[in-house]
Amino acid sequence: MGRFDRATSMLAECMEMCARAGDARGEALTAYALGEVSRWRGDERAALDHFTACYALLSRHSEPVWSARTREQVARSRAALGELGARGAG
Repeated sequence: MGRFDRATSMLAECMEMCARAGDARGEALTAYALGEVSRWRGDERAALDHFTACYALLSRHSEPVWSARTREQVARSRAALGELGARGAG
């Protein structure tokens, strides 16, 4: 629906609540969602930061499916940023 600012604000609040509650899985999955919103906004650098944070949080737990998904998103963001850098250099 294009309400990226509202989504980002709500997800950031959710992430803080999860962190305060000690819910690392909730915090990780919220970071993943923030990564998706950042990508939809066209901010691949922020998306990478969120996906990387998600992966770091998941690495403390046995979450093979979400870890694999997150690794894929980290790679996708890095590839997109590499392409952007290559276009800017040329």
